[in-house]
Amino acid sequence: MTNRAVSEVLGFVLVFALVTTTMSFVYVSDLASLEDRRDAERIDNAERAFGVLADNAQDVYRRDAPSRATDLKLAEAQLRLADSSEITVSVINGTNLTVDNGMLEADDGTGNTFDVSDGRIRYAGGSFLTHQSPIVTGIYTASPRPIVYATGGSEIVYESGAVIRSDRSGAVLKRPPAMRFAETDTVIRLVETRPSNQGDPGSVGGTTTALVRMKRDKTAVLTLPNHRSPFLVNLTVRTTPARAVVWERHLDSRIEWTNAGTDNDACSVSDGTVYCAFLVEEQFEVTKTGIETTID
Repeated sequence: MTNRAVSEVLGFVLVFALVTTTMSFVYVSDLASLEDRRDAERIDNAERAFGVLADNAQDVYRRDAPSRATDLKLAEAQLRLADSSEITVSVINGTNLTVDNGMLEADDGTGNTFDVSDGRIRYAGGSFLTHQSPIVTGIYTASPRPIVYATGGSEIVYESGAVIRSDRSGAVLKRPPAMRFAETDTVIRLVETRPSNQGDPGSVGGTTTALVRMKRDKTAVLTLPNHRSPFLVNLTVRTTPARAVVWERHLDSRIEWTNAGTDNDACSVSDGTVYCAFLVEEQFEVTKTGIETTID
C-alpha cells in the first residue's frame, strides 16, 4: 500500500508539473504574440500619422502654406530630427554638351566623350565626372534633417518628401519623394526639413502626444545660367544604408528610359549613397524649399 500511495502521489505530481509547464508555455507564447501585435499596431498607427504629416508638408512646399502642425501620438516611442541626409543635383546643359550619333560629347574644347553606366557619368578615359567638375553648368544641394519616429526595432521616416518604413527585415517606401521624372520633362523638388533659427528642434519620447510644427522658410526655383537642352543630370542621395536601398529602387524604377550614351541602369547604390545619371531632352527644373521644423 505504501509503495502504491507513493506511486499515485508521484504520478499526480508529474501530471501537475506537465500541466503547469504547458500552461506557462501557452501563456508566455500568447503574451509574446500579443506584444508583437501591439507593436505592429503602434507602428501602423505611426505610419498613418506620417501620411498626414507628409500631406501637411506638401501644403507648405507645393501650395505655399506658411505653416502646418501635426499631432503624433507616441506609445513607448521617440520622435526626433535625425542627422542630415544630402541630396545633390548637378547638370550639364546643351551649352556644354552635344548628343551626336548616340554619343555624349563635351563641348569644352577637349573633345571628351561621356559614358553613363550604373548611375555614374564617366569620361571616355575612365575617370568619374563629379558634381564639381568644371564642365558642370549648375549644382544644387539640400541637407534635410529627416523626421524619425522610432519604437523597438522599427522606424517611420519622413525624408525630403518620402515616407520610409524600416524594421529588422529591411525598409519599404510608403510614399514617394516629390520628384517627377520623364524623358522630355523632369522636375526635382528638394524638401529640406531643418531646425528653426532658434536652435534645438527638440525631441519627444515616451507615451504622450507630440506636436510637429513646420514653417516655410523660402522656396527657390533653381535655374541654369543658360537653359539650353539637352540636360545631362547627375543625382546623388546620401542617407542611411537601409534607406539608400529604398531610394535607389524607387529612382531606378522612375528613370526607365534609355538615352544616347546611357545603359538601362539609371541608378546604383553603394555604402549609403545612391548614384543616378540620365539625360533629359527638353525641360529640366529643380526647386528647393526650406521647412523650419520643431518637435514638442
